[in-house]
Amino acid sequence: MGASWLHGVCNENSLAPLIRLLGLRLYRTSGDNSVLYDHDLESYALFDKDGRQIPQEIVTKVGEIFEQILKETVKVRDEYANDMPLVQAISMVLDRNP
Repeated sequence: MGASWLHGVCNENSLAPLIRLLGLRLYRTSGDNSVLYDHDLESYALFDKDGRQIPQEIVTKVGEIFEQILKETVKVRDEYANDMPLVQAISMVLDRNP
C-alpha cells in the first residue's frame, strides 16, 4: 500500500479487519500531536525504492539523528516568537549542527 498512515481507523473503515488480522499497532493522534515519538525502529524492516532491505544499523542511526533534529527544533521554536515553516526551523538546526 505504501503509506503507513491511515486516517479514520474505525470499524467502518474497510481496512480495519485487515489491520486487526495483521496485528498491526494503531496509534490515535490529532492536531499537533500527530508526530509519534515512540517508534520502535528495531522492529521495522525498511526497503529502498528497488526493494532491497535497508540495513538495520542505518535505520536505527537515521532514527536517532531524526530524534535529535526534533529536539533541536524545539529549541528553535522556543527562541522565536513568530511561527515559521518547519523546513526553515530544520534548516536552522542543520546550519547550527553541521
